[in-house]
Amino acid sequence: MRKYSFKSFVAGVLLILMVVAMVEPLSAAVYTGNELSEDYVDDSNEVLYHMLDSYNNGFMPMAAPSADSSDIKADIVFVIDSTGSMSSYISNVKNNIAQFAQYLSNKGITLRIGVIDYKDITYDGLDSTIIHKVNHSPWMNEVDFIETLTKIKAAGGGDLPETPIDALGYLADGTSMLWSSDAHKFAVVLTDASYKVNNRHGYTSLSDIAKELSNQKINTSVITGTYYNNTYLPLTSTTGGVIGNIRATDFSNVLQELADTVMGITNKAKKAIYVLPGYLGSQLYNSSNSDLLWIDKRISLDNNTLKEITGTTNYLKADVNGVNTKIKIDMSNDQYGVFDTYQELIEKLDKDFSIENGGEYDIHFFPYNWLGDLNDSAKDLQNHINKEGYEKVVFVTHSTGGLLASTYAAKSRENKLKVEKAILIAPPLFGTYAALEPIELGMTKEWKEKLDSAGFITRMISPILGIGLGATAQKVYSSIKGMTKNSPTSYQLLPSLEYLKLMPQIYASDFSGEPVLALDNYYSILNGSSNINSNLTNGNSRSHNYLRQTVLGGDIVKVLQEVDTTLIGSSYGFSTPAIGVYAKKLFGGTKYKDIIYKKDGDGTVLNISAAATKNVGDNVLKYKDFKNIDHTELVSKTEVLNYVSNEIRGITAMEAYLFSLEGPELGMSEMVKLNVNSDVWVDIKIVDNDSSVIASVIDGYPIGFDGDEFIYTPFNIEEKGTEAILYLPNSGYKVVISHGEAEGIPVNFTVDVATLNHDGYKTSSATYLANKTKAGGEIISLDMLTIIVDKLNIGSLTEDNHVIPEIYFDQWEIKTSKILSSIGATDMIELYGDDVVSGNMDASLLNWYSSDSSIVAVSNTGLVEAENYGVAYIYAMATDGSFKVLSCKVTVPLAATSISIEDFDMVVGEKLLIQPIFSPSNTTETSMSFLYDSSRGIIDINDSGVITALSPGTIDVIGIAPGGAENNFTVSVYRDGVVAVQEVSIEPNNITIDTNEEYMLTAMINPSDAFNQNVYWYADSSANVSIVRVENNTCIIKGVQPGISNITVVTEDGGYTARATITVKESVTWPRATLIYGQPLESAFFNGGSSSVAGTFSFIDSSIIPVAGSHTYKAIFLPEETGYNIIYGEIDVSVVYNYSGVLRPINNDGSSVFKVGSTVPVKFRLTDAYDDYVMDVVATISYIKLDEGVSESSEVIDLIETETDGKFFRYDSKDNQYIFNLSTKGFSEGTYILTIELNDGTRKEVSIGLR
Repeated sequence: MRKYSFKSFVAGVLLILMVVAMVEPLSAAVYTGNELSEDYVDDSNEVLYHMLDSYNNGFMPMAAPSADSSDIKADIVFVIDSTGSMSSYISNVKNNIAQFAQYLSNKGITLRIGVIDYKDITYDGLDSTIIHKVNHSPWMNEVDFIETLTKIKAAGGGDLPETPIDALGYLADGTSMLWSSDAHKFAVVLTDASYKVNNRHGYTSLSDIAKELSNQKINTSVITGTYYNNTYLPLTSTTGGVIGNIRATDFSNVLQELADTVMGITNKAKKAIYVLPGYLGSQLYNSSNSDLLWIDKRISLDNNTLKEITGTTNYLKADVNGVNTKIKIDMSNDQYGVFDTYQELIEKLDKDFSIENGGEYDIHFFPYNWLGDLNDSAKDLQNHINKEGYEKVVFVTHSTGGLLASTYAAKSRENKLKVEKAILIAPPLFGTYAALEPIELGMTKEWKEKLDSAGFITRMISPILGIGLGATAQKVYSSIKGMTKNSPTSYQLLPSLEYLKLMPQIYASDFSGEPVLALDNYYSILNGSSNINSNLTNGNSRSHNYLRQTVLGGDIVKVLQEVDTTLIGSSYGFSTPAIGVYAKKLFGGTKYKDIIYKKDGDGTVLNISAAATKNVGDNVLKYKDFKNIDHTELVSKTEVLNYVSNEIRGITAMEAYLFSLEGPELGMSEMVKLNVNSDVWVDIKIVDNDSSVIASVIDGYPIGFDGDEFIYTPFNIEEKGTEAILYLPNSGYKVVISHGEAEGIPVNFTVDVATLNHDGYKTSSATYLANKTKAGGEIISLDMLTIIVDKLNIGSLTEDNHVIPEIYFDQWEIKTSKILSSIGATDMIELYGDDVVSGNMDASLLNWYSSDSSIVAVSNTGLVEAENYGVAYIYAMATDGSFKVLSCKVTVPLAATSISIEDFDMVVGEKLLIQPIFSPSNTTETSMSFLYDSSRGIIDINDSGVITALSPGTIDVIGIAPGGAENNFTVSVYRDGVVAVQEVSIEPNNITIDTNEEYMLTAMINPSDAFNQNVYWYADSSANVSIVRVENNTCIIKGVQPGISNITVVTEDGGYTARATITVKESVTWPRATLIYGQPLESAFFNGGSSSVAGTFSFIDSSIIPVAGSHTYKAIFLPEETGYNIIYGEIDVSVVYNYSGVLRPINNDGSSVFKVGSTVPVKFRLTDAYDDYVMDVVATISYIKLDEGVSESSEVIDLIETETDGKFFRYDSKDNQYIFNLSTKGFSEGTYILTIELNDGTRKEVSIGLR
């Protein structure tokens, strides 16, 4: 490929502007038509012709790239409005040419130029949009470019709005502009008019095509009138282009800006670190007026967040399909996230890795609409990365940002290849019940933290609003429910099927419950709640089900295995919502009833989700644990930030837990849980030994609850009464619950107080009742100031109301896995633990469930039976109301009889998970081993079956399944990044063929390992050669008529071309020739043969005297007419004997009849061309019976001759004849065909009868 300098590019760029862009200064009035004046003369090509002459005379050589020129490749397409209104833009450009040329004189790129001109397809027809091509390719050099410009005429267009979207659509259709995969892609639209949406590509708006151009990384600029700047802003802002004034005398400055864009994007950092924040972590703005909606640092009376919370505005609420166009993101204003949550992290990354500080990365904080759809956010992230031109990115994510990064990676292989490393901090990879709470209940710990940080203090707001605290609380909770009910991300964060397998949701009955094990059941229970939008659970493409099962393929771990992933979390230390409990409502539907917390998390995300634990104790992805650091602090603690930096550097860090505060892992056993139910609203105060109020709920609004040691969750904020749960330490506090201040007010009140074990399950409970208030409105006071609440004293927490506690036997466990050897095999799920040993617990006191009873059935005593091969989870659940549930993975093993593994094409650094296809499909033994030559350093395969491509090369691998089934496959590793086509040739490139002859041409792509091997074939318009069919990179052609034609191949990657010259010669059908034995070739008789012109056939050496038989001899065809070439070929020649026919007693007419059993002499003579006898011929005889009938009138001949053995004739020199005495002994009556075969290749036949 030729290399052109930017100086050469200047001429082309500005010449096109001379055709379409420059004008004398015009008035500000907008021209509204495309009519040409009567005296219009098109002189726009004069300078072009002069430049072409200069090129032809060698006066404008291509400038050599400067010494510091980088090897940059750029494909640039000029999209030109060629309607009548553009005709006057020509005269004021010369100074711009000089300035632009001077500016670019020392900047060199490898440049290719394309041209599309368009008009108005609604007026001028579809053919008015033209892609200009040279040799079937849309790319051209400077000379071709200038010649193309001379062909563009300004005319037509009808009314002023034109149809540029129709032209732009060709840039993105994948087959018209054959962009090079290793070039930067740019387009420049030059127009003086607005646009119509009409186009043939299906785009519905300018924004629609802009998004597609951005997706394909086509940077698009517009040179137009200033009054159309806003019109085309969606195009340039989305794709990263610039807008220039077509009327300005110095718009070369804008072209310089375009050049800076070209050079800037290609020379800027190729790598970036993206910080992806968590839920609630990005600022949200009003898309119409850019007002900040979420969330300001201090809330005032007229604050937008306050208006949202109090319900006076609803910008943050989406429609029932989860769509909200009222929100936008502003990266320029949101640098560190809400309340600068991510400032320390970003400053750390900037210090350690930014280009400004000697690193190699750009650092970006990427805010996104956390109320919207993660699929949309992933697409926005993809567009930003592509728009900035990054080849590699590092994701450092927090919370929901990890799910966003996973969604981005799952979208395409290209996205995965861009991810250099993903460091996911506290990611809810399997989901979290913290996401369900705002949808079902309203404000949660995370929401309240943000509102409190903004100064949303009920005591301050209530007097200003003139409403009570209860009403305020109700508005807050209701507003948050309203925002999240139709929020796709909120649903996409709900627990996934991977989560439920380890920690099933519970559907409660009166005293027990059952685990929710299947997705259909899970969604059915969720959708039964009036707070849930079923569109977003499993209804549409913004739903939990769509993201989890379709985008992430039901296995987020597999997605992240193909990326260099490190997970960071906190496995212990903070009360984290772990299990949701639903119950059936009395009159239909379901209700969120309870939450079981565990300490095995960071307060928001349970450890099994953050660590993506596939099975108990089974972490497939790299995981680093920082205990006792909560969800938000994980992105600000120094030890975590240092670890993140070391991970990016590739330094093996110290074990994370060494940095964290260790303590005894008592879990939830140091807590008590209160389930409060009342028919009236109650106030709750938690006081310590100093009578200080540590936390309270006043008129429904919680204050002081930290979400860890003190947790408050209300369940009926919109209804009269109180239904809530509280968690607090089991010692050192008193809980005072009251209603109003008067004594004797009737209430229907219960509070269930429970002690807990390590895992948050109840160990004992006591239910306290009250039916009226005491002095000062007090309902009950639970005194735990000086005691540690346990099973013995839990019923004695009040002075006047002692109750008998319920004791739960929680000291039982089951095995986490079991194998049943074959179908029909049975076994017991073993229970163990103190309560089992003491006899307080046995299998009959539990409810047993199977996740798939068609594989493993379970009895009510824990007896499992194998029904089929496969894996099922067996769950044992307590029936005492503690909701304790444990699982056991049961396998009925089946080894594969065969496996299939596809070949892999990879690039250096890529990771791919081997996913064999096992037969039978229910194979359980899937832990593969792989044999390959690791010493070659081409690939590495880890224990999980993930291939890492290390260096270019091809290597064979044997995959072996348990049981011995194996499969060979090949891994081909190519250079890092896209292997682009650089050139193409055709083999052969110059051939001669006959008319009607077919021939195969092959496209030879260089480099041979280019990713995209697709090509297009074209025949010249002449009728000499036709393309019969195309197969991969080959083309079968056929000669049609004599003459010369060209076949062109064009690569899909880059539009590179090659040409083969095909000469079609006259078609000759060669005759066959016959000779009598002894004659020379010159005496041959020709049979058949034809030619497209008159002429004669002859042998090259006609003196040859051939032997008997069939032969081929070189020959020529000599045309009688001048101007035609002699054609050389070969002629088949048959050389035969003169044959006498059979001699008597056999008649040649077949009338001879002989007596059965007689010996019949078969005789004949052979002579050559000169009637001399031929005596050395090899002749054989054979016979077949034709039918049973023999002519009754024929004389029967009875001969007695000496029979001849075998099948060969003998020569009788006395009578100069060949003879074979055929014995008919054993023959039956009938007619027989006798066949004589001669060594000249001929066969002679005669019939005889036997009777």
